[in-house]
Amino acid sequence: MRVLCLDMAKLAGWCALIDGQRESGVEDLMAGIREKGGIGVWHPILLAKAQSFVRSLIDRFDPEKIVIEANFDKGSPLPYRLMGAVMAEAGGRGLPIDHVAIGTWRKEIHGNGSIPTEEAKAAALEFARAYKPVITSHDEAEAICISVYVERGCHLSRKPKKAKKRKVAAVHARARDQDAARQQGLSRRVGLSWGKPPHPRHRGWSAR
Repeated sequence: MRVLCLDMAKLAGWCALIDGQRESGVEDLMAGIREKGGIGVWHPILLAKAQSFVRSLIDRFDPEKIVIEANFDKGSPLPYRLMGAVMAEAGGRGLPIDHVAIGTWRKEIHGNGSIPTEEAKAAALEFARAYKPVITSHDEAEAICISVYVERGCHLSRKPKKAKKRKVAAVHARARDQDAARQQGLSRRVGLSWGKPPHPRHRGWSAR
């Protein structure tokens, strides 16, 4: 088994499970990047860096597939975009990608898929130290947890759960609308949906 497990975020945790042996680490993808000018400015820089990072891991470990944590509950388009960066690099290499929901692997590893965030971080560190005694990053620890989930032969999916689809689409659409608004130099307005055609009743309306 040669699997690369990823917990993608600004601090990206990774664990390579190669024939029963593990090597893991954490990468600060925001190093040298300033969060100025809106996400339309610095997100592309971050995503290019993320893809380069994944490329280096693939070159180094030559995995048979990639397993990535699928988590879209943060209300931000960044997790979805980071997954896209991984998919772009893996797709170019012909590598399959499997997804595992954060609650799914936590239920298997910790016995509770709805464990509070801070408690989950501490639990991941405690669990991962059985495989790597000196570890301080919960991002790296969670990547190790995912590798154990994979090693146990637990269920993986080639796509996020159907229940997530509408939420993913909404997050992606919101990010697209925000980028369009910034490019046009328009102020953000609550309840305004950019790019939609006017209601039929309003077509041809004029002030009198």
